[in-house]
Amino acid sequence: MVESLIRQDREKRQERRQEKRKTTPHFEKRDRKRQIIAPFFADDYSGYLPPVFQTAGYEVAILPPPDRMSVETGLRYASNDICYPAVLVTGDIIKALKSGRYDPERIAVGITQTGGQCRASSYLSLIRKAMVAAGYGQIPVISVTSAQGLTHQPGFDINWLKLIKLLFVTTMYADCIAKMYYATAVREVQAGTSSRLRQTYIDAAHACILTRDYDRFFRCWMRRLRSLTGLKSMIRSRAK
Repeated sequence: MVESLIRQDREKRQERRQEKRKTTPHFEKRDRKRQIIAPFFADDYSGYLPPVFQTAGYEVAILPPPDRMSVETGLRYASNDICYPAVLVTGDIIKALKSGRYDPERIAVGITQTGGQCRASSYLSLIRKAMVAAGYGQIPVISVTSAQGLTHQPGFDINWLKLIKLLFVTTMYADCIAKMYYATAVREVQAGTSSRLRQTYIDAAHACILTRDYDRFFRCWMRRLRSLTGLKSMIRSRAK
């Protein structure tokens, strides 16, 4: 009796091991024309990503910032033991797919992956599992990383060395805009003035990124910097 139960348990385990785990397809070369949707990262940096990836030949769309529905959707398709950011990212993606705004046959999902041991490497498998469970297992998921060999995706091939100058200048520009925004937002008289100005700066950078005109980039930054003189009347003086 005992031997029979042990044998049955062993056979079931063997069957489970032989079962092929359902996952999303690879991003092949034929998929290069798909629009890549990616979760929102931060107000100060997400807006620069679409034009940067456009220079590499990919169309990227950033999803809106997470909301309560993102949380509820993430908890439904991801374990509640996973960290809160992972819940939000998973919820954002599944929520977008369920919205009906995207054609599953014309999009892919993109997420960063570091290759380390923290959750930054686990998002990919977490999102794939959630997409299969939600009925979107036919959509490829891309690992956006500079590391080689983390996943098989022949259709996503970026020469990061060619982009390194553009990435450096764009990040420096974004950092400056962010510092300027946070220094003025807490002192503005008219609510939203600093936020609108920041968005103007981000939009103005798109043309500089697409043309890789670094001189124009810095001229654009200097013009925006001089425009701060017109903002003085709308900023409260620092309390003494």
